[in-house]
Amino acid sequence: MLSNDIVKQNFIIDTVSAGLNKVQQVQMSIALGASDKVRKKFDMDQIYNDIRSRSLNVYGATGHYMFSLDIVKKLRFSDMRKLGNLKIYNKRVWGQLYVDTLPVLQNGITENLSTAIGAELQQDGNPLTSIK
Repeated sequence: MLSNDIVKQNFIIDTVSAGLNKVQQVQMSIALGASDKVRKKFDMDQIYNDIRSRSLNVYGATGHYMFSLDIVKKLRFSDMRKLGNLKIYNKRVWGQLYVDTLPVLQNGITENLSTAIGAELQQDGNPLTSIK
């Protein structure tokens, strides 16, 4: 039978990974849509390729995780108002993680857990088909 901890761990990893992947997609679209002046100043083609090629790494176990993405320094400077004001880093990363991902983590764990346990019970042939 599935352990509550395993379901919770998978839910957390999947949710945070999906949030970080969403950040990556938005950053790539911003990099592609930058003006010619900003593209030349920051070498946006290289930044786009760096964003596209970076990989998400997850370290840890038993409820303590660290998610890691490599960030190009130029990406941070493109957020500065006098240099580019692209809003490609701070607004996207923190906005996605705190506004979209954190509420899912706070509210979705119980629903996800009950769904996973219910699915396992159905698979095992148990007459109990749902958990509320």
